[in-house]
Amino acid sequence: MKREAEAHAAEDKKRREVIELKNQGENLAYQTEKSLKDYGEKVSGDVRGEIESALSNLREALRATKATASRRTMDNLTQVSHKLAEEMYKASAPAGGAGPTGEPGPGAAPTAPPRARAPHKARRTRTSLMPNTK
Repeated sequence: MKREAEAHAAEDKKRREVIELKNQGENLAYQTEKSLKDYGEKVSGDVRGEIESALSNLREALRATKATASRRTMDNLTQVSHKLAEEMYKASAPAGGAGPTGEPGPGAAPTAPPRARAPHKARRTRTSLMPNTK
């Protein structure tokens, strides 16, 4: 049985890679579809069309279970979906809000400094109220 396992190790490794790649591709497709559903109205029709096309290409490649085609289409979908993220970022950034460094921009309203917390008071527990009987 050990010899059989060693003889088929290369096949098993290749099969495992294909399965992992398929799982990654399906996960990427799901996440992209979800993002497109949630934020698709905030992007232009061209970007949305590119994403949908790349998504359908990935689905076809995953059905064919060809590793090289799946990797290529996954990379393509990732690049195209970055455009969606860029559009979402541009749409969510207010005109005078925080800049890319997280610092307030030139038109941002001043904010109050964070308040200090009150010092912690130790609670008295039941055991601390009992006399020491040693």
